[in-house]
Amino acid sequence: MRFGMGGYALEQVKTHGGAVVGQDLLADAMLAEELGFDSLWVAENHFSVDRQCSSPFVIAGVLAGATRRISIGVFSILTFAHPLRVAEDAATLDLMSGGRLMLCFGTGYRAEEFAAFGIAMHSKGARFRECLDVVQKAWAGPFVHHGKHFCIPAAVEDASTEAAAVAVLPQPLQTAMPIWMAAFGNVSVKRAARLGYPLLPAALESIPELQAKYQLYHATWRAGERTAPPLAMPLMGVVYVAPQAHTAHQEAEAGLMQTYGRYRRWGLLTNAGNDYATLARDRFIIGDPTQVIAEIQRYRELFGITYLICRMAMPAVPHEHIQRSMRLFSEHVAPHFSHA
Repeated sequence: MRFGMGGYALEQVKTHGGAVVGQDLLADAMLAEELGFDSLWVAENHFSVDRQCSSPFVIAGVLAGATRRISIGVFSILTFAHPLRVAEDAATLDLMSGGRLMLCFGTGYRAEEFAAFGIAMHSKGARFRECLDVVQKAWAGPFVHHGKHFCIPAAVEDASTEAAAVAVLPQPLQTAMPIWMAAFGNVSVKRAARLGYPLLPAALESIPELQAKYQLYHATWRAGERTAPPLAMPLMGVVYVAPQAHTAHQEAEAGLMQTYGRYRRWGLLTNAGNDYATLARDRFIIGDPTQVIAEIQRYRELFGITYLICRMAMPAVPHEHIQRSMRLFSEHVAPHFSHA
């Protein structure tokens, strides 16, 4: 089983100052590599006062430059940018990082983001599929594309002149870029299975919600008559370790209530209690090392996960406590799964 750290954004820039937050993120990246984590993830997010990551490939490039081994994961909202730009940015980052890039594509879910970019939410599924098609074509070699949302290259004024195929350069270093698909709604879950990509559910879902999502995913996967299983079964969730369980919950509570309060404001958390105990039940992996091991084992047995992205960084938790959690996880939790 493999473990990553994520999904980072520039939390609380207004409160702490962008320079301080950036230094903390770099420090976490270097520590994650030192401790043997497999990957470090940054998550695209726009126009949110307390969660800012408008340029994930830029941040990922900085992290790649500060590290040497750890994979660099980018959660990219594929529907917001021109797919050629995404293909170019990803290919360049993969080349400059020595083939360490991992990607997780999503459609986006906040109305204010779609409004700001001038994109209709009702068309996001079709736009996403076309964007993904363009990205894959761009990495395969010179191509032309004529779709509903994009015409590449655009039609030239002189009809007698044939437009030349577009070549994206440089090409990625990896011949098969690792790609997962983020999914919150059932439509996105089924899309990931139909297209044959590993599913990464939303980090805010409880075990019963995850059970429904994974059942739908596997049923759709089987309906497509695929003989091979998914390449990975990833999961991202809140993971926090302290020497004692009560300490872990005390330290995490304020930050998680703030973070999940934001999800409520966005309309994404409609069936969770307003108190911390109810919210945390069957949703977070928090405790002392023994309890965290038991919880991860429970997720493995329920869902067959092979890759856990640990979301440890949260607002209102001192950075030294976050790094203590990372060290405890690396020293006492991860070795339990080293041969799993």
